[in-house]
Amino acid sequence: MFLKIFRHASYCELSSRSVFAVKHGLSCLIYYCFSYLADSYFCLSLIYGHYFLLKSSVPDHPPSNVTSYNTSSTSVNVTWQPIPLDHTNGILLGYHVRYRRHDKANDTISVVTVNNSSLHVELDGLGKYKKYAIQVAGLTVAGLGNFSEPVFVHTEQDGE
Repeated sequence: MFLKIFRHASYCELSSRSVFAVKHGLSCLIYYCFSYLADSYFCLSLIYGHYFLLKSSVPDHPPSNVTSYNTSSTSVNVTWQPIPLDHTNGILLGYHVRYRRHDKANDTISVVTVNNSSLHVELDGLGKYKKYAIQVAGLTVAGLGNFSEPVFVHTEQDGE
């Protein structure tokens, strides 16, 4: 008895004893087809095929290489690298960028959401020559993943 696992037009064959280990290594939110085959000396016969979709979860890694630089006295640009596909745990819908004044402990946290193809955002309407803490997290239908470590940036002084 063999098990074929089809995923995105590729497959691998495993003995039926390997099924348990394989199931725990499957990616979330991907269609899989398990086909059980009986083998004999002369042919392979399809016995059973089953399609299923695994449930989505939140990303288990934050975006990497988050950087920020000032673009004016009231704005900064934030960039990051995407979450690796094997850590999104579903379809990545977008990114949440949260920021607040670093010098005001009780400052309101502001959030900007961008779509999944954006790897940067311009934050504007900020205070002049103020220090901000900025973090980025991935978003799936299951919710927000972990935020990145904060990066800090000062807006420019007027006239610079």
